[in-house]
Amino acid sequence: MKKIRMFIISIVSISIFLIGCANTNNTALDPSPSVLQPTVAPTEGVAVTPTEDPYTSTDPLWLDEHPADGTSRSYLTNMWVTNEVQAIRPITVMFPTDQIAQPQYGIGEAGILYEIMAEGGISRMMGVIQGWHTMEKIGNIRSMRDYFVYVAKEWDPIMIHHGNIWYADDVLSSVDHIDGTSGDASIAFYRAADKEAPHNSYVSGQGILDYIDYAGFSLVQTNSDYFDHFIFTPISVQNTLKDYTEVYDATYIDMSASFSVDAPYFEYNEEDGLYYRFMYGKEHIDAATGEQLSFKNIIVQNAYWEYKPDGKYLGFLMHDNTHDGWFFTNGKAIHITWEKISDTSPTTYYDDNGAEIVLNTGKTMIFVNQEDKNFIFE
Repeated sequence: MKKIRMFIISIVSISIFLIGCANTNNTALDPSPSVLQPTVAPTEGVAVTPTEDPYTSTDPLWLDEHPADGTSRSYLTNMWVTNEVQAIRPITVMFPTDQIAQPQYGIGEAGILYEIMAEGGISRMMGVIQGWHTMEKIGNIRSMRDYFVYVAKEWDPIMIHHGNIWYADDVLSSVDHIDGTSGDASIAFYRAADKEAPHNSYVSGQGILDYIDYAGFSLVQTNSDYFDHFIFTPISVQNTLKDYTEVYDATYIDMSASFSVDAPYFEYNEEDGLYYRFMYGKEHIDAATGEQLSFKNIIVQNAYWEYKPDGKYLGFLMHDNTHDGWFFTNGKAIHITWEKISDTSPTTYYDDNGAEIVLNTGKTMIFVNQEDKNFIFE
């Protein structure tokens, strides 16, 4: 199997119109072998290759030069966003992968999308979203697991979830979150008539803002450490991975052996350089836009896991430095390792030469994969 990992910016001083691991025992475990069984040699370094126009677009989001005053590079994707969007804390949203719960509204707006197994062979997804305050419908939304909280804390978000397993109570108390099962949830949450409960719980950007005002949460990012998360190439420069001594073709990525219920897989489109996501044998669509989810970068992060004492729910070791993974971009793949040293520190991804990997500008999908589960790419 295989693994993956921006720039430092200053928070702009703006007037917002609204309101003014658990287990740190890094037990050494033998990393799971690649599904392709490669022998991965030390790398020569990252190759970044200029291209004439990788996106053949005049959209200012894809310009290298500063497109306009009042914009900054997103710390999630490296694309240009307004300073207002950059300054407001992101949200993380718990999206179900159950077939009956599809399609989701707003999931395509996630700059980073995680998928991790929950229980009974069914996974959950968590989207990290900027610019949420203008969104009209987000969800449907399901419950939290404790390991998602450790991932979310890397981004200083306001966490949006509808319930949680009691194992998450302690760590949830350390973050700002909005729970759809709480007594005051109706400030932010509502039920829609499009699906049967529990698959019809939604929020809106305005509802989240109302709850933030009610709860007294901070709306504005105040710690620049959260911005220094990934390293990105310039927008007009592509990390092709071509200079690595062990690089593999990866135009098809099939995660179904690890996530057997939703059976996600990706097909690479050479024309736009993106990986398009499928689940349940068909295109994974955002109901708000009608567009298929696509990603510039995909990371598979193999992790130690175990059953909780009840024998039903899972636990993942998110603070670790002993496990491996894979990084996919531009139709290629390399082997990586990863580490996370504290609750709020970023998960950092390294190539086999010990250098932090360089992401291409765009959205990223991250699978936290059970270490003994296989997947296929070719």
